[in-house]
Amino acid sequence: MELLNWRTLAYIFVGAILAGLAVGIYQTYENNKRETIASQLYKVQYALSQGKVEEAQKLAREINEPSSRAYAEILIGDYLYGKEKFKEAYQWFDKASNDLASSNVDPALDYLTKEKEAYILYLEGDYKKSLHILETIPKDAPNRWNVELLKAQNLLKLGQKEKAKVLLEDIAKSCPIGDIVLAAKYLLMQKN
Repeated sequence: MELLNWRTLAYIFVGAILAGLAVGIYQTYENNKRETIASQLYKVQYALSQGKVEEAQKLAREINEPSSRAYAEILIGDYLYGKEKFKEAYQWFDKASNDLASSNVDPALDYLTKEKEAYILYLEGDYKKSLHILETIPKDAPNRWNVELLKAQNLLKLGQKEKAKVLLEDIAKSCPIGDIVLAAKYLLMQKN
């Protein structure tokens, strides 16, 4: 009995062809999916550039993949923020944050989105909620120093001057970003 007779070789050959076809079909599907998402995101950007916010919002809702939908939601939030429509911007950043958290694809973008949410709440005077959101961002986030500065500002508004002072001193001593250090030193001077 031969292990590699013509039937065995034929089965291996047919199996290899079917596996190759399956891989090719899957790659084509993934490429089409990426192209569709890129097209949808472009349409959202274009609608916003034309000032067609409702159209952009509709297009964003049609994106099925959560992390890609989050990018569209962030674009809409940024647009509305630029128009000083803070409550609406907050809602879109919140949607984006939820989508990013559920997909767990881009934690850094999630942290930046949460920072934007917290900043809007700070501007609106909801310091406790802003601080609560900021507390969910880990210390190793890329936007750590912005988050720490915003925490300190919230604490000052809440009357927690000693906690704010500790944060501001840490920023002034450890932060590598000059603008943030200057802001922290300024707030320290104002506190005294």
